[in-house]
Amino acid sequence: YAVNSGARVINASWGGPQCLKALEDSVLSLADRNVVFVAAAGNDTRNLSTNPQFPAAFAGLSQITVGASTFSGFTAGFSNFGPLVHLVAPGQDIFSTWYNTETGSTYAWESGTSMAAPFVSGAAALLISAKPQLKATTIRDALLGAVTKSFCCTLTEGELNVSASAKNLGAIP
Repeated sequence: YAVNSGARVINASWGGPQCLKALEDSVLSLADRNVVFVAAAGNDTRNLSTNPQFPAAFAGLSQITVGASTFSGFTAGFSNFGPLVHLVAPGQDIFSTWYNTETGSTYAWESGTSMAAPFVSGAAALLISAKPQLKATTIRDALLGAVTKSFCCTLTEGELNVSASAKNLGAIP
């Protein structure tokens, strides 16, 4: 539905240990449809290479799997990790919309890769808005190629750096 409605970025802040082949095929086809797919890595302190969670462990050409980072840029203790996780983004103590049925409050401090993935989705959308002619794989490569290196247990060993990604694409001077 999202792709057919013109979405160029999909945020998947959900997952589990099993998946349907149809979901995998759908995610893997997103590069051909020029869509960046951002998946939350999960919060089980597991290496996705040996304990896969889906859709995070798919290998889509336009997919970015996101772990959560701490305030100091390290992989958060709860975050899944490993070479199937591409980078980390802020995911610890994020003030976000969150409906609490008991109090009626619509905001809360939350931690998790579901808090981190939207940072990367937003960064991808920002780059697409600046350079709409670029392919989803180019946007993905720009985000992964311009991380701030830190002690992260990810493929890039780094944290999201939107400014560096935009500069590399010539989106900002």
